[in-house]
Amino acid sequence: MIAPNLPSSGIPWMVPKSDFFDSEKLNPEWSFLGYTPEESHSLTERPGWFRLSPKGKENTIIKNDAEHNYSLITRLDFDPESTDDEAGIWVFNGPQTIYTKLYCTVNDSGIRIVRFSYKTTLYEAENSVGNVLWLKLYRDNHIMSAYFSSNGTNWNQVGQGINVLDMDDNQPNYSYFTGSRQGLYVKGKSADFDLYIYRDAYSPILAEPPANQYGTLRPTRGPAIGYLDSVHTNDWTMYAGVEFGGADYPKTPVLIKMMASSATSGGVVEVWLDSIDTGNKIAECNIGNTGDWTNFTTFTSDVKPVSGRHDVYLKFLGTGTDRLFQLKWFRFTTEADSASFVEEPSSIQIPQNYVIAQNYPNPFNPSTIISYSIPKPDFVTLTIYDMLGREIQTLINRFQEPNTYHINFDARNLSSGIYFYRLQVGNAFVDTKKMLILR
Repeated sequence: MIAPNLPSSGIPWMVPKSDFFDSEKLNPEWSFLGYTPEESHSLTERPGWFRLSPKGKENTIIKNDAEHNYSLITRLDFDPESTDDEAGIWVFNGPQTIYTKLYCTVNDSGIRIVRFSYKTTLYEAENSVGNVLWLKLYRDNHIMSAYFSSNGTNWNQVGQGINVLDMDDNQPNYSYFTGSRQGLYVKGKSADFDLYIYRDAYSPILAEPPANQYGTLRPTRGPAIGYLDSVHTNDWTMYAGVEFGGADYPKTPVLIKMMASSATSGGVVEVWLDSIDTGNKIAECNIGNTGDWTNFTTFTSDVKPVSGRHDVYLKFLGTGTDRLFQLKWFRFTTEADSASFVEEPSSIQIPQNYVIAQNYPNPFNPSTIISYSIPKPDFVTLTIYDMLGREIQTLINRFQEPNTYHINFDARNLSSGIYFYRLQVGNAFVDTKKMLILR
């Protein structure tokens, strides 16, 4: 339902919160699974870190998984010695039968790796950082993407995005009313966690699923490509629990970027923290005419220095009673942001046309490269289907800047046969090609 336009109270919205583990007792927002001895966890053995030890096989601290867009980040100190040793971030459904996991471990050859897994899908990357590294699990609706880093700024992706729709839908009856959970876990041996961030300000925040709103709507026409619609003057939206940084996460925003489109004169987005009425206004971003409603462009604005965790309100202003614009996402950037959230482009030449190339090699076993070009920034979906038209895997499902991209598709879990890959770029382009797996 559309919220009544009431004065905001400034009380933080109830979503999972960032935790820097700088207190003597664990925040009551966390919970354990079953009986958990006190000696299996500590905030005092290493001040500023949370030590988690297995109780038998594994141990975890968890929170409600309340929303479908966030960026979970932790800084981990862990020294795995066997394939049974794991430590990282996970999300799982109410019955505790389906898990999405991003964790550190070693493989069968004794090499330290970062692994990203969901059901039978598994991606691995060699851990070139060491015992202390950053992990990020980014959620874009039903698509999870995984990253690791040495400094919390330059991120390396582990595999490709994974569709976790089965986990979200698999809440079979009232016995599992608790829904999905998210949090930190260990298996095999102890690990130290320096922090837990729920929604990073420097990763894209989708505009379409606000925690609260007045006036705005999700689109009711065209493909569900994910944007905020029906934006009129004095409407507003709110996005909860955004972490801007602090002592353990030393970041300060200097810009805000917004991906928007408009076939009118556009408008202005005021960015407020904690409350529109009594909060702190940190930016005003002008959204101009982009030619038509399907042509999305990035707009930027300077941001006042800010730190800590805040609920971010967007207030929309313009003239007349017409729609002002559509908004896909926004994110904050720092002076140190040198790595893009999306894949690095293959060249600095901007393509002139939409192109999806034939995969190479073809036939292949077990992997192949799929290349495509987009001339304008837009929402890109690259999906694999079998001969019956059933969706096998979504490789890409996010916003990308104009460029040529090369995506590795690993088919080691698929049988021989003919498959199809389909590229859709917003409302502008769609094409499908055939490929062959030979064992």
